[in-house]
Amino acid sequence: EIAIPILVDAIKVKLTDAHAESDKSIHRFIQVAAKMVMYNGSQRAIDAAADLSSIDQKDCPWLVTMLLDGARTRQHPYATAYDIVEQYPNLLDLVVPWVERGLSYSEEPLFAQELLEREKAGHPISENDPIRSHLPAATRELVSRAIEKAKSEEQRSNAR
Repeated sequence: EIAIPILVDAIKVKLTDAHAESDKSIHRFIQVAAKMVMYNGSQRAIDAAADLSSIDQKDCPWLVTMLLDGARTRQHPYATAYDIVEQYPNLLDLVVPWVERGLSYSEEPLFAQELLEREKAGHPISENDPIRSHLPAATRELVSRAIEKAKSEEQRSNAR
């Protein structure tokens, strides 16, 4: 965590290097340093992804993907996706495809569970939220069913 600002500054220097496109060592440095920054999906990593994306839009998709994949290791990828979109709406078009890919692997229960946890923290669940509203209708329906199922399971669990 402490090294993130230092790494981000080094990445910025390399991104603005005139030889960055053709020099494989610069490209490799950027990839490795970015991976170190994004690995845990923390708030600092979110801020770093947004900051770096503002410098180099072509590198933005893989930075956001790397960030969300890193959030997976901390068991909160979809909550992180919402954090990104709420703080940096300009990254929505990069977050939604990642969410769609995850949901294509039957991750609706995880998505639903994270939405319920966010709801408990004061973020109401809505079909018109910035991510769900951009998902295909069939996917939104699967998510809605998963949310209802998770709520039912939670109620049964609380009733015991």
